[in-house]
Amino acid sequence: MYKTLRDTGSALWQNINAKGKGQSGQPIPSTKSERRFHYLMVGLITVLMIGGSIDGWFHVFFGFEIESFFILSHYLMYGAWLAILGSIVVYVGLQIRKGRNKVDWLPPRYALSALGALLFGIAGGLDVISHALLGFEFNLQVLFSPSHLVLFLAFGLIYFGVLSHAIYQFDLSPREHQNSFRASLPMNIGIAGLLHIVIWPAWYFDPFAADYASGGAIVGVRDAYNWIDYGSSTAEIAGVAGILLTTLILIPFVILPLYRWRLPSGSLTFILGLVFIQRAFIVGVYSYLPAILGAALAGEIIWAWIRRGGEARLTSPLGYSILAFSVPLVLFSIYFLIVSFMPKGIIWPITLWAGSIWMAALVGVLMSFIMIPGKVNADKSG
Repeated sequence: MYKTLRDTGSALWQNINAKGKGQSGQPIPSTKSERRFHYLMVGLITVLMIGGSIDGWFHVFFGFEIESFFILSHYLMYGAWLAILGSIVVYVGLQIRKGRNKVDWLPPRYALSALGALLFGIAGGLDVISHALLGFEFNLQVLFSPSHLVLFLAFGLIYFGVLSHAIYQFDLSPREHQNSFRASLPMNIGIAGLLHIVIWPAWYFDPFAADYASGGAIVGVRDAYNWIDYGSSTAEIAGVAGILLTTLILIPFVILPLYRWRLPSGSLTFILGLVFIQRAFIVGVYSYLPAILGAALAGEIIWAWIRRGGEARLTSPLGYSILAFSVPLVLFSIYFLIVSFMPKGIIWPITLWAGSIWMAALVGVLMSFIMIPGKVNADKSG
């Protein structure tokens, strides 16, 4: 028993750490079945994202009416999970029939998604038990109940497994192929899925979900948000902290994929659009989407400038620092411009909201210093 578990664990670890190159150092091409499975999984995690968003929308708008775990939105979300789990089981079964080694039972790095799918089922069972014993959560409890936190982790593992295999394939493809938006689409969807679940628990901090600066002009009428005292100093603290937290979450997903994989133009707009359109749907806040679009376009312009400068500019930290400064600066400048047209306008004093914009931009720059190696370090590593 111990040997079986040890061998299985070793195989899973080898699958997760697959490099895609043989002993000769030459790339190992993906098989046709691996590619088909990967494209299927990219589609299924997209459905899972949508199902999760519909479930979030249902909790925001009808949370106080939920009296049973067995609701339509759960059927959609758990149906997508079952499709993912079923696809994994079928693929593994086919590989066992072919006599493959354990490490090859799944495409490279897909062991993460398999673990996530198993954990999702366990978390779902825990959630049913939790609701039966403790009832249904409301407001902030929905995001931080232990069973839901395990579900978030399972979501993340599923998305990260798909993203890891997309990175595996992307790294092995020719450079000219990598410049294609179509070739990078699976990776962009994986990055968007991971950002989607990482920022998910910030419903009550993210300014694009909880609009403290407008006095709750939009979400203040929702059951999930109408209990907040938007005019209090505590709400100001939560609102400013939310702006900085959103920046801390967002900047790594803006900077690292561009720096590491030199994603083609349009990738940033796709990733941010896919995540924040779903977020707007969940809480019914569409008015702030122009801020997301403006920030994405600013980022695309700077990224085009970086790419046009060749390898010297692509490896220099300067361009990425400018990018990390400009995206939150544009994002929250447009955000507060939109808030100014709300019925109550911006209820914060100018010193607070203007300072929040600059603090977000500075946080972005500091994040870029941490993530992008300096020129000296880059030269040494090369």
